[in-house]
Amino acid sequence: DELRVRQETSGRLGAIASEFELADSPAKVLVVEKSRFTTQRLSEYLSEAEHEVVCADTGERALDLGREQTFDLVIVGIDLGGEDGLRLCSQFRSQVLIQNL
Repeated sequence: DELRVRQETSGRLGAIASEFELADSPAKVLVVEKSRFTTQRLSEYLSEAEHEVVCADTGERALDLGREQTFDLVIVGIDLGGEDGLRLCSQFRSQVLIQNL
């Protein structure tokens, strides 16, 4: 939604097109969350919008999945039951598992 607002605002201001292209096609999303309830809710919500959702409950599993598959978006919980979600984001970024992070 934020990207759509930015793109509309850029167009109104006569700015050059945004570097992000908004795709109408479904995205492949990795959800990294310890809470099964939260994971289930996110999966249901994203699946309704026809996105492909893959879930992991540990940082290690998420990194393994990131090495095996390409994701358009990774949603990471801050507290992964003793693991630091922000550190996991840093690991994804340093391993260039996500493009344009």
